Amino acid sequence: MGSEGVSKNEPCSVAIVGAGVSGSMCAHAVAEAGLQVTVFEKGRGPGGRAATRRHSTHSFDHGAQYFTAQDPDFRRLVDRWLDAGSVAEWPKSLVVLRDGESTRLDGEQRFVGVPGMSALSKELLRDVPCVFDTTVESTHRRDGRWYLSVGNGQQAGPFDVLVLSAPPAQSAVLAGEKTRLAEFAQSAPMVPCWAVVVGFSSSVDVPYDAAFVEESALNWIGRDSSKPGRPQHLDVWVLHATAGWSQSHLDRPQEFVRGTLLEAFERVTGQVALSPQMLLTHRWRYARPTRSTGVGQLYDASSQVGLCGDWLSDGRLETAALSGLRLADRIIMGDAS
Repeated sequence: MGSEGVSKNEPCSVAIVGAGVSGSMCAHAVAEAGLQVTVFEKGRGPGGRAATRRHSTHSFDHGAQYFTAQDPDFRRLVDRWLDAGSVAEWPKSLVVLRDGESTRLDGEQRFVGVPGMSALSKELLRDVPCVFDTTVESTHRRDGRWYLSVGNGQQAGPFDVLVLSAPPAQSAVLAGEKTRLAEFAQSAPMVPCWAVVVGFSSSVDVPYDAAFVEESALNWIGRDSSKPGRPQHLDVWVLHATAGWSQSHLDRPQEFVRGTLLEAFERVTGQVALSPQMLLTHRWRYARPTRSTGVGQLYDASSQVGLCGDWLSDGRLETAALSGLRLADRIIMGDAS
């Protein structure tokens, strides 16, 4: 272990920027190991892209739609959540839509948070101090410790370890100029995703809960109101555009996006002249990595700064959780590799 490495026997404080799944998992693991942790999140609550949005009497998952649990370590945690009722299986019926035909997908278990996807981060951060509605504008290291500038001239710190779980463009800035971690983050582009949430007073007549879509501006449609624990006053669907369509129309007005993707939804489902009671739009500027780096996480023990997030792997929620968990292991053990 290097001279600044962190071991279980040394008092250590950790600042984690971002309360998405990877940051939340990292915070949970290092807190369980007895380290002092503070999470800083620019949003009003945890979840990141696994967030749950509220509108009037409705709530829905407009980002990550479900997750898998193939890794044994992650599956053990998911099993505890299943027993506690904060996670449930979904969807019951998943298909691929292609040329007007549907092909059912079976086999792999998929899960959602209850009553929303943000339940995952909420569970992980239950006993972790968090500072919400706070943007970390910059970081600097002095006398071997980290300090965070959080706006209005305020500063947080000092901290022994800095964890960045924000998207790569933002993490690159906070990691410091010309560092190995910053350079890696700068070389990891993300693609956007336009999301539309649409609610109908009557049920859309299709025999599935969710579908991967091919040869369309859409690549995913999911009946969010069919998820366990969701309000069912409306038949609510979440529509995700393809990365290519989203990139090409990144700065188009929301009215155009809503109209175009609703028309695409009508085509792929075979519906005619649907009349939505609710129609909302959200642009995920950093939705998915363009490629899998295979790295999982990065940690520089000499400066005690680490990176975690789904962008360091293949973009799935499960690998985001594992990214945070593996980074926590390295921080706890003071791994300099």
